[in-house]
Amino acid sequence: VNGCPANRFLSIESIRDEIYAEPRDLLEKFSTAISIAVVIPISAINSIAADSSGTLYAHAYRAANILLDTIAFSLVQHLIEHGFTAQPIPASLIVDERRAIGNISHKLFAHMVGLGWIGRNLLLVNPKYGPRIRLATILANLKLSVENRMMKC
Repeated sequence: VNGCPANRFLSIESIRDEIYAEPRDLLEKFSTAISIAVVIPISAINSIAADSSGTLYAHAYRAANILLDTIAFSLVQHLIEHGFTAQPIPASLIVDERRAIGNISHKLFAHMVGLGWIGRNLLLVNPKYGPRIRLATILANLKLSVENRMMKC
C-alpha cells in the first residue's frame, strides 16, 4: 500500500470448500487468490462531515473501485498472456441484492493474506490506513512462492 496498490496472495486449494463463493463452483478451477488494496484518501473521509451530500467521498469511493478493477483486469490480461487462467472479481459488484453480497468476500481474502484484521465494525482494518482501503481479488491457477507473498508494483 505505500504509494502503490498492495498485492498479496494466498493458496486456496486447501480451503476452497470452506469459502462462500457465488456461483458455488467459482473457486474450483483456481489455486491462488491475489488480494489488491488501494487507499481512500483521508481528505475524502474527512469531507463527509463538511460535505453533507457526501459527494467527494462518493467520488473517491467510485474512483478507487475503478482503479482496483483496472489493476485487476490488467494483471489478469498479463497472466492470460503467460498461459495462466485467471478471473478478476470486481471491487464492488453485488450478485445477490437480497443478501447484498458479491461473488466472494474481498475482506476475507485480504484478511487471510495479512492485509489487516477484521475489526469490531466488521471492516478490514489495515495497520497503517485503518479501514480506509478498498479491495478487489484475482483468482488464478498459478503457484506462487510463500516467501514472496507480497508482490511489488
